[in-house]
Amino acid sequence: MSRYFPDWIKAFLEYSSHSEAPDKMRFWAAASTVAGALRRKVWIDQGYFQWCCNMFVIFVAKPGIVSKSTTVDVGMNLLRKVPGIKFGPSTVTWQALISILRDSSEEFALPGSGEFRKMSALTIASSEFGNLIKPREDREMLDILISLWDCPLLFMKTTKKDGSESIESPWLNIIACTTPSWIAENFPR
Repeated sequence: MSRYFPDWIKAFLEYSSHSEAPDKMRFWAAASTVAGALRRKVWIDQGYFQWCCNMFVIFVAKPGIVSKSTTVDVGMNLLRKVPGIKFGPSTVTWQALISILRDSSEEFALPGSGEFRKMSALTIASSEFGNLIKPREDREMLDILISLWDCPLLFMKTTKKDGSESIESPWLNIIACTTPSWIAENFPR
């Protein structure tokens, strides 16, 4: 017997209820999945900026206790079934991330207006956050992620070797997993 759920997150919580993961972790997996589906097509206009639905969700728990990676995979496997969603690699340099984000550019129509907008939207799911960022060795990646979290209308990068690159309306959604010991080692007080 199927049930109708007017709330997708509640439906996801029931769908994943046989998991070892606590409700809060499954909720955030669901929220990240919804954000990945909405991409930059949904925002709240704040006049001077747009409040976008991207998320940076990091599950922190001891290894093998609450099925962090499995919980991420439940949501991301559903998201992979949505046409047009683009995923980035779980291990990437900041230079490659910028190129992949630039290459993800696409246009979409605003409902009812006939107007088209550009976006460069990417979701990254990483079962090991330490494969994605190395805070002590690669400060540039942290700085890029902080800049991209704000969803600027234009992101520009210039390097002596590669020249200038710009990305119109970048949008990045990240869900990753790590352990308390990794956090302690890489983010001291």
